[in-house]
Amino acid sequence: MKFTAIAKAIFVLGILTTSVMITENQSVNAKGKYEKMNRLYDTNKLHQYYSGPSYELTNVSGQSQGYYDSNVLLFNQQNQKFQVFLLGKDENKYKEKTHGLDVFAVPELVDLDGRIFSVSGVTKKNVKSIFESLRTPNLLVKKIDDKDGFSIDEFFFIQKEEVSLKELDFKIRKLLIKKYKLYEGSADKG
Repeated sequence: MKFTAIAKAIFVLGILTTSVMITENQSVNAKGKYEKMNRLYDTNKLHQYYSGPSYELTNVSGQSQGYYDSNVLLFNQQNQKFQVFLLGKDENKYKEKTHGLDVFAVPELVDLDGRIFSVSGVTKKNVKSIFESLRTPNLLVKKIDDKDGFSIDEFFFIQKEEVSLKELDFKIRKLLIKKYKLYEGSADKG
């Protein structure tokens, strides 16, 4: 093989490998940017959801209705129509008992008629006086950061005998958003 043929082959091979490396590098960078955008979008959606409205309804009476594989509690309260989907243990627990319930509802969806759809958040109403059974879980808030790290004890008051996980989660995150800017700023700070 002549020297010029070898030089041309090396030159072509160099161009091919360089373009493959550049293309691969660009796709890796695009994937990283796409993942960062997704995280930012998810963080913004979480901030929007937990900053939004919620309804604490007491002594609710409604109608239980089967809906595909779940149970739905239908009721009107505060001039508003609600449909609360009951899942897991709640599905059977509130099939028969549909009177005297407490409902914590967060609008997952609002239809064109203004009907609010929510998932879970149903508990029995208080039987005892609120002050007899006041529960105050201690909430430890920690921010691990070399520059601005801190650790604070928060008292979180719940004035119920029974509280749903949905209500607890929503109220804690709402407190963290309000006081400690959870889900604010860039995607890696939420």
